[in-house]
Amino acid sequence: MRTARVNRDERIAAEAELKALTERGHLVRTKDGRYALPSRLNLVAGRLHVNPGGFGFCIPDDPEDDDVYLPERGLRPALHGDRVLVHIERVGHRGRSEGRVTKVLERATETLVGVYRSGRTTGVLVPHDQRLTARFVIPKNACGDARDGDMVVARIVRYPGMTSDAEAAVERVLGSAEDPRVETDAVIHTFSLPTEFPPAVATAARRTPTSVPAAALAGRLDLRSLPIVTIDGEHARDFDDAIVVEDTAHGYRLTVAVADVAYYVPAGSPLDQEARARGTSVYFPDRVIPMLPEELSNGICSLRPHEDRLAQVVRMDFDPRGKLGTATFHQAVIRSAARLTYTQVRQALVDRDPTVRTALGDLLPWLERAATLAELLTAARRARGSIGFGPPQAGNTPDR
Repeated sequence: MRTARVNRDERIAAEAELKALTERGHLVRTKDGRYALPSRLNLVAGRLHVNPGGFGFCIPDDPEDDDVYLPERGLRPALHGDRVLVHIERVGHRGRSEGRVTKVLERATETLVGVYRSGRTTGVLVPHDQRLTARFVIPKNACGDARDGDMVVARIVRYPGMTSDAEAAVERVLGSAEDPRVETDAVIHTFSLPTEFPPAVATAARRTPTSVPAAALAGRLDLRSLPIVTIDGEHARDFDDAIVVEDTAHGYRLTVAVADVAYYVPAGSPLDQEARARGTSVYFPDRVIPMLPEELSNGICSLRPHEDRLAQVVRMDFDPRGKLGTATFHQAVIRSAARLTYTQVRQALVDRDPTVRTALGDLLPWLERAATLAELLTAARRARGSIGFGPPQAGNTPDR
């Protein structure tokens, strides 16, 4: 600082900036008080990704740098997700760098979810996230009302050291880890999924119309006379797409309608910002965390049967062999003729159940036409060499 001839205020500002750069891992302070770039000292700053098997990788801040492999002995005192400074200790013959954590720059985890296990003198927490491989001790006076086998939310009160365990304190008991509903709660807490909508979003949702405004119909293609249908699982609550296939003089016309959510969610509005933050609805066996409030997701934006709905529509014309010709896009208004399920459609078209076929009435010929077009498109896709991907079926697992 003397060499630079800076005054006191400038020195304080410079020291603060150097400290900030060091804390972020952009600079390293050596033992003799000098500063150097991490790369000059074989150091890399990045985000730690731990494999449940016990090893990990440092994903460098600089996208041009390669990942650094960290064996189990090189992870302490860091946890999965932490920003760390890693020292590269060797480079393998294949060019893969191997190193160890020398400093934790930023902790990623403050609370965690896991199963509480009670011991004679102290308890431990087995994290729900298996990438948190450290041992978390819970003293008897920090277990709250938790009993052995309970799923709990705990706060980290001491992070692991080079030779010491981490310590945590129970903040909330979710219930028995064997309860499927508790398992859902654990996932929600682990990923910090939002279960409530902010007040501004809830207010905007309540102001959404419950039926299609007359003004919204102007200029839209009216497809309400077509027997368009939704096909979903038995327990689905929001219906966001519908189809119908018509005969034409030159083959088939497939109409696919998707709920016009954008009409009710103005760009930049609280509803839009919240939807962007959530990204998607999250489905669990016993509940759903919607991307939009129920007034929209299960209300005006759901293609309920026998109710007018705004939709974005694509109409595709195919020849008798299933070759696509023209495709047009429209803003439209539709009225779903029925809410069908995959089971119903399979029973009618594959099993040819007479009771189900009779119940479908006038919709049956339209569904059979859709099935014919689907078979043509599937055959064409297979002829192009398509590959089907899916999980192995029970009983068909190959020998190892």
